[in-house]
Amino acid sequence: TKSPKPQLYIKDFYKCDPDSKPRVIKNVANEMVRDGRLMFWSSGSTTMYAIPGRIQNEEGA
Repeated sequence: TKSPKPQLYIKDFYKCDPDSKPRVIKNVANEMVRDGRLMFWSSGSTTMYAIPGRIQNEEGA
């Protein structure tokens, strides 16, 4: 089976709660970054969200 993506676009979060407005979801995601539960990850052209430990594991692999 395929493992989940280590990084997510903000639009991936929108799919989790289609009834919420995008701004609300983005604010929650940004709050999770401030709390340290998520982090920003950049591919160079796009900023994505990621779980901190997951990114370190992926980059170190």
